[in-house]
Parts: sequence; structure tokens; C-alpha cells
Amino acid sequence: MSFQFSLIRFVPDPARGEFVNIGAVAGSDEAGEWELRLISNLSRAKALDERGVLSKAFEHAAGFEDNIAAVDRLPDEEGIEAISSELLHRRAADMQNIVQISAPAPVASDSAEGALDLVFDQLVLDAAR
Repeated sequence: MSFQFSLIRFVPDPARGEFVNIGAVAGSDEAGEWELRLISNLSRAKALDERGVLSKAFEHAAGFEDNIAAVDRLPDEEGIEAISSELLHRRAADMQNIVQISAPAPVASDSAEGALDLVFDQLVLDAAR
């Protein structure tokens, strides 16, 4: 089955252009299955965080869990839009600050969790301490 994924990047100083992938979101509109995974080892991100904004960036990235939870609720409940490929496309275009979302890209997998496994293996460094 085809799933979509977007990388979540921490860009502490957009003018410098340095970034660290701090997570990814993957899923399928057709399957109604979406998952979020964030890195557990923050050492690389902290090394770039001269302005002390990593905690705010991580909070914002974790906010995607609200969008994922909204998939199972009625639309417009609590004013939170359910996650979808369209939402990821809009966020990729709109978010150009310290947290950036890549445009959704396809990945072949049997599940959203499996898609995240592939994405983390290839694109997100979450090295053991």
C-alpha cells in the first residue's frame, strides 16, 4: 500500500539553513491511518540550538498528535483539523520558521508504523547516546 510521509525539521536559524530532522509523520488518507514519531536523542538538535528554542519546536512538532487524533473524531471538533495529505502540503508551504515540514512524499509500506521505520532508517538520525 502507498503511504505518504513528511519530515519534521528543526531549523533554529532559517537564515543559516542548518537543520536537524526531529521526526516524521506518515500515513494514508485512504486507510485513515496516521502515525507520528519524534527523535529521542536530542544531542544533534541541541548542538544547533544557540537561541534556546528547541523545546518550543518540539512542542509544536508534537502538536501533530492532535491532528492525528482528530481523524477519529467528528470534523471541526475542538477546531482541530484531521491530518491528511492536504494538511501536510499546506503546512509544508506555510511553515518556514524554526519548525518546517517537508512536502509529503510516497513510501511503500504495509502500515504507517512500517513507513516510519523506513523513513527513520533512511532520513532521520536518532543515534543511541
